[in-house]
Amino acid sequence: MAALAPSCSILRTSDGTIGNNTDVYPSLTKSATVEWDTDGFFDSDSPDGITIPVAGVYLLDLSFCWAANATGWRSIGIVVGSDLVVRERIPAPGNALCMQQVSCMRELAANDVVKMYCSQTSGGNLSMNANAYAPRLAATWLCPTGVMPVDMMGGVSA
Repeated sequence: MAALAPSCSILRTSDGTIGNNTDVYPSLTKSATVEWDTDGFFDSDSPDGITIPVAGVYLLDLSFCWAANATGWRSIGIVVGSDLVVRERIPAPGNALCMQQVSCMRELAANDVVKMYCSQTSGGNLSMNANAYAPRLAATWLCPTGVMPVDMMGGVSA
């Protein structure tokens, strides 16, 4: 049987309150649901984010759910260390729940810490809703650093 690539998927199990026009880095919480964690990415005693166990190129993914509110914009992202490496900012979707998702590939070193980021401008506090799909932070090792990915047509991507 082949060894599994280092990966994890951690689901926050509680709502949170996000202040208006404030950068927030929500923790996963001590009681987060570990959907899987092959190599000890998540430590419930230090739930601010996940810690990369093995250097390499990773696929990082964040799913997020906002409470219904028709004002302003919503922004989510993934932070590595202190760098915001990917972000999506959208207008409020009307008076409906707002699901957002961002992904990126990133070269990471062992012990890099990956966290969630969010911000909103509804004019007041807005709930980050926990459900069966979000907030979820996931990381999957793709290949060692310095390896050129191959595109779908069999060539080497530059």
